[in-house]
Amino acid sequence: MKKSIFLLFAAFATLLVGCQREEIDGEQGLGIGIEQEDEEEDDDEEEDDDEEGSTIEIEIDDMLYLLNLKKKTAVLQEYYELYAETINIPATVTHDGVEYSVTSIGNYAFSYSRYINTINLPEGVKRIESGAFYKCNELTAINIPKNSKLTVIDDEAFYECSILTTIDIPGGVK
Repeated sequence: MKKSIFLLFAAFATLLVGCQREEIDGEQGLGIGIEQEDEEEDDDEEEDDDEEGSTIEIEIDDMLYLLNLKKKTAVLQEYYELYAETINIPATVTHDGVEYSVTSIGNYAFSYSRYINTINLPEGVKRIESGAFYKCNELTAINIPKNSKLTVIDDEAFYECSILTTIDIPGGVK
């Protein structure tokens, strides 16, 4: 409950900061974050995802996923394990005998994970959302496969990851 309230507050604060930045320098986002894709495309996808019964949340191996039942995709929304140092994000998760491709790391999914030092992404992740690794103070490496499908890293995805030293961002990332 406390984490949900904090995440709501953090999202609101990020929105306010983003609006102030836009007024100051004419662009939204600074630092490591990468601009988002065309908003109209995203809105269309979100409408499909929001249809009644098309998504469910499920916890698998200390991670909360939002499963899209029609597209057979999964967004990693939250991570629960407190003391792991290395995280291997799976390429797929299975629920009720159906396999779902993990395509996104959600907003603030790993925020405040104090002990994580290495994240290994599967090749199928296409997007790292805003604040996904917010204040992961021990994070030193994000390993992205050479054949990665990653195309979008949202603003402040690695905000306050002060000792992050290793990340090879694929050329097609927006």
